[in-house]
Amino acid sequence: MRTLDHIIELLGDEADSLLRQSRNENPGISGTPGNIYLQNYLEFMEALISGERNEFDRYHEASGKRIKSIRDVVKENPGSLIDLSSIHLQSSLLCAYHGEVYRAIKHFYQAYRNLRQCEEKNPGHPGKLRNRGLITLIVGSVPDEFNWLLKVFGMRGEIREGFGYLEEYYAFSEGTERIEACLLIKFARQTLSQGTQDNGTDLICRSDPSTLEVYANALSDLGNGKSRKVIEDLGNYRQDGDERVFPYNDLLFGEAL
Repeated sequence: MRTLDHIIELLGDEADSLLRQSRNENPGISGTPGNIYLQNYLEFMEALISGERNEFDRYHEASGKRIKSIRDVVKENPGSLIDLSSIHLQSSLLCAYHGEVYRAIKHFYQAYRNLRQCEEKNPGHPGKLRNRGLITLIVGSVPDEFNWLLKVFGMRGEIREGFGYLEEYYAFSEGTERIEACLLIKFARQTLSQGTQDNGTDLICRSDPSTLEVYANALSDLGNGKSRKVIEDLGNYRQDGDERVFPYNDLLFGEAL
C-alpha cells in the first residue's frame, strides 16, 4: 500500500517511481488491474488538483485505455470489477467538474454497474464499501428534477445511508485505506453540509495531519464560522517540499482573512 500512501500524501513523484519500479521488475504484475487503478488514481489526483482542461483531457484519454485493459481480464479476474468501478467513478467526478455532463453520467452508470457485478461475484472485497458509499451519497444528493433518470438506471439511495457505508469502510479498514476512508468522510461531510453532529464524533486521519487533512479540517472550520482557527492553523502549516503543490490551503487562508 506504499503507492496509495504516497498518492494520498501528494507525493506523486514517489508514487510514480514505485509504479515504474514495479513495471521494470515485474512486467506481469505491473499490468494487474490493481496497479492500473493506482496509476489512474495518481493521474486523477493530478488532474483534480490542477483543474486545468489539458490535464483533464490527458487523463481521460489515458483512463479510457486503462478501462479497456481491465475489461479484457474481467472474466478471468472478477476481483478487478472494483478497480473498473473505481476508475469510472473517478472519471465521472472529473467529467462533472469540467461540465462534461453526458460523459459524467455515462461513467457514473458504469461505476454503479461494475460495483453491482462486484457485489455479486466478489462480495468480500473491502473496496465495495467505499464505492457503494460514494455512489449512494451522489445518488442521494441529486436534485429532485433528475429523479426520473435515477429511476431509469434503477438507482436509489439516501445521504445518511451513503455515510453509513463510508463509516463502515473506515471501521473495517486499516493502514492507508483507513486514512483514505477518513478523508473521504471529511470531504463528503463538508461538500454535503453534514456537520459532525449528524455523523458521529470527529475523525482524526493521522496523528501528523497530511496536507489534504489540514485542508479538509480548515474547510469544515470555515463552514462553521471558525475563521480565526482557520487563519491560525493554515498560517502555521507548511507543505513538505517533496509534495505536489496544493494551492487551495492558501486560497482558503485568504478567504478566512
